[in-house]
Amino acid sequence: MVVNDEDEFDKVVSVTWLPPSGEGSRFPLALPFSQTYPLCCVDIRSFTEQYYQFAEGFAEHHRDIDDVLRKALDNLLIKQVSENIQRRLNMISNLSQLAQIVVNVLFFQTACSDLETLLVTLRATQRGGTIHLDSLASFQQTLKQTQDRMVAQVAQKVDNFFEEAQYPWSTSQAPPPAHLADDASPYLQDMVDYVSTVMVSVLIQLPDFAKDYVYRGALAHIAKILQSYITDREPRQISDAGMMYLARDVRWLVAHVRNLQNEQLNDVFAELNQLMTLLTATPNITDFLDTSARSTRFSRVRVPVVKAALVKLMNHYNSPQGNLVGQRRRMQVEDLQRALALTR
Repeated sequence: MVVNDEDEFDKVVSVTWLPPSGEGSRFPLALPFSQTYPLCCVDIRSFTEQYYQFAEGFAEHHRDIDDVLRKALDNLLIKQVSENIQRRLNMISNLSQLAQIVVNVLFFQTACSDLETLLVTLRATQRGGTIHLDSLASFQQTLKQTQDRMVAQVAQKVDNFFEEAQYPWSTSQAPPPAHLADDASPYLQDMVDYVSTVMVSVLIQLPDFAKDYVYRGALAHIAKILQSYITDREPRQISDAGMMYLARDVRWLVAHVRNLQNEQLNDVFAELNQLMTLLTATPNITDFLDTSARSTRFSRVRVPVVKAALVKLMNHYNSPQGNLVGQRRRMQVEDLQRALALTR
């Protein structure tokens, strides 16, 4: 929403729950919320004031008057605003529009808190205590649903990048050493560039906690898809060298997240990275059976995922292309597979 001068700004501040911070601002001024928010605030204030004017003739029913107003405001905010937004979410795929909804909902949450205070000062009786609006919880749910919708839209685009992924699952040639900046599959670098661009451009207006929620959700989706190469039916077999190509991409992602210096994202690839370390960078893979090693080096790795990885390794070892696998490596994988078969 854009206001053209200080008078317009003051009018908006007078009806919304905002700090009067227009002094020194340059106009026209873009306010973070859309026009829907101040229009709703006008209706809420008008309804509240008119209600108490009407109720002045019923002084003997103070408690009922206050309770009826609280329920009416909750019904207005929940049914007409919050749940209406929720119903529209599945029809919105534009990230900018979803980001605007997040901002609006945050202002509605502020309005609910300030409205509770206003009701205490306006109510018909001067008894102490507080007034609680259930609509605050409804807006919190709307906020989460909107953020989840944003994650889903970014994840949908991420899936398109994965269609370009090509891993040499049965190769006997390990990936060559490379500088970390280039040490990843091209499709993955393009994918991460896309997600990063979305965060710093399309979603720039979001508060940090909301951006972190979407960013983490997108990265977690990437981790889930990469791990699905281990747990899903395809590919049916993976060589040790083929696993190294996947491990290379995971290391690159871990380094990328580390460079972001965002504590909310630090562990998003932790499980996948530990799994790749176990499968490709541990001299003796049976270290996973050692309680101390598992708790310190592989604490995030789940046994069912390791079992799935071992099946794919053994499928390769038992294939015609697997005759080059060293006997020691084969025995270690077989030993771990037998030991884990006894666990749930």
